[in-house]
Amino acid sequence: MQKIVTFFLLIVIPSVYNYTFSQTAEDYLKNGTIKFRNGDFHGAIELYNKAIKLDSNYADAYNNRALSKNEIGDVKGAIKDFYRALKLYSTNFKSTYTSGVFINPNNSLNFTQAADKNTTIASVYNNIGNSMNLAGEYILAVEHLNKSIELDPNNSNAYLNRSISFYYSGDFIKAIKDCSKAIKLNPNFPKAYIIRGVAEDRLKDYKNAVKDFDIAIQLSPEIGSYNERGLIKYTLNDYYGAIQDYNKEIELKPKDSIAYNNRGLSRYFLNDIKGACFDWNRAGELGYIQAYDLIKEYCK
Repeated sequence: MQKIVTFFLLIVIPSVYNYTFSQTAEDYLKNGTIKFRNGDFHGAIELYNKAIKLDSNYADAYNNRALSKNEIGDVKGAIKDFYRALKLYSTNFKSTYTSGVFINPNNSLNFTQAADKNTTIASVYNNIGNSMNLAGEYILAVEHLNKSIELDPNNSNAYLNRSISFYYSGDFIKAIKDCSKAIKLNPNFPKAYIIRGVAEDRLKDYKNAVKDFDIAIQLSPEIGSYNERGLIKYTLNDYYGAIQDYNKEIELKPKDSIAYNNRGLSRYFLNDIKGACFDWNRAGELGYIQAYDLIKEYCK
């Protein structure tokens, strides 16, 4: 399966700022948040650095700088910043005008209030757990996500993220249970259906996996789970159905090398050798090196 996207909490102070006045720590935080939203993570880090330079105890700035570091692959630095934010929130929590912003796979924003100490600290534990997932430290991830859920048992994202830890640890049953909890809290949560579906797939529960992928696609076609659903159809020898799903995946993500490779496999079993070789060649060009082994074997 493709890399599962995790969910983080970005702290935002919404208000209007003015460039003509001296910048405060809060101004740098706001400006950094704008850069973060626009995908300029290095620029965001520079502004969060300035916020921290002005106020070394600014928990929100450490939290958001950590999120930016995760985006550029500095997971170790992110974890360090999250722990600093956690310590500051725990020892000197201040009621601010902050709002939580969870980042979904399309980098759009869903505002939820982070109104009290427990909810805010729970969000940071969630963020640390996600960074641990990125680092491959799944046991540590579960420990932090357990704390997040204990503090905020109604946070569907924490259950989802813990399911990711369980999935990559090979505990597909627990992954399914956590996704089901996330869905109970938020029935319109496409990512939870996708992850539950891939876990069901690993348990060969193809019927329920397809149902979950169907729901995820209905809820959010742009996120989609066409590739995953196509894999099940391929496993069940429904090559035409698989190709339809791979076509849709490629339409949404033209550089998805896995989708090209998988479509090539389905085409091969339908005796469309030319089409299969075309797809494998495209998959290789896009970075899926294993496709060249298929070309060497079957495209003579």
